Amino acid sequence: MKKRLLITLGDCYTEGVGCYEPSVLTDEKLPRGVGKKFEVYGKSLDRFHNFGWPSVLQKRLKYDSLWNLGYWGASNSQLVKRWMELFGDDNLSKEYDVLVLWMVGLAERMSFYKKGKITSFNAMVDSASDLYYSYVKFLGDDVHKNMLLETYFYVNTIQTICKLSNYNFLYINVDHNQGTILDSLIKSSASLNLLYKTLYPHNNSILDVSGDNKSFCDHPNEQGYENIANVLYDLILQHHPYLLNNQEPPEYTMKYLGTPRQW
Repeated sequence: MKKRLLITLGDCYTEGVGCYEPSVLTDEKLPRGVGKKFEVYGKSLDRFHNFGWPSVLQKRLKYDSLWNLGYWGASNSQLVKRWMELFGDDNLSKEYDVLVLWMVGLAERMSFYKKGKITSFNAMVDSASDLYYSYVKFLGDDVHKNMLLETYFYVNTIQTICKLSNYNFLYINVDHNQGTILDSLIKSSASLNLLYKTLYPHNNSILDVSGDNKSFCDHPNEQGYENIANVLYDLILQHHPYLLNNQEPPEYTMKYLGTPRQW
């Protein structure tokens, strides 16, 4: 019998940003600004990867292995490029029963290769840059629609690869309005918008990222990510029960593979 492999794609929510080391959280000089999170980011990477929703969901699904491609600030195009860096034309189904689960990030981000490494631009951070301004100006009218079409292309690319490789594929959306449009574009029974409300703003969301569920940087903490994993598990159980593994594996393994390669 083949082992079960869960591959997760996404941005900071999939990497697990927010599960900070306790020693960092007790530091009186802890930076509060969103732009200063990098000062404590590097001290908590292992906890991000071990306590984010992919790791919790892996165990709930009883999958032998998890390969997490989530990366802080990643655009959707970056994730497709990273996929090709890692897998190319490999067919993992020879060894595994594969489930690919993509938490689709914001369409406003884009990526290029810079100094031999994939680099993403974030609308919230880089909106004043000449490159991002030129990009938005080039798109002209219906900027958001055109960005969503780009996102559709990237999601459809991974979905097509999965179909040809005999992998199971599900996608999730951070942004509900974005997800509604994507759902109308991606017409396949293998696709399902698992999150029915946006993660932004945090209030009135199916995923409560507030209060005890939230870290100082407004990302989920360990409890918040456990809640996300539980919501995803319940929805998979309801809509795709064939994806569950009924047998506990002898051990659980996890690889973090989100950092882009330096060519």
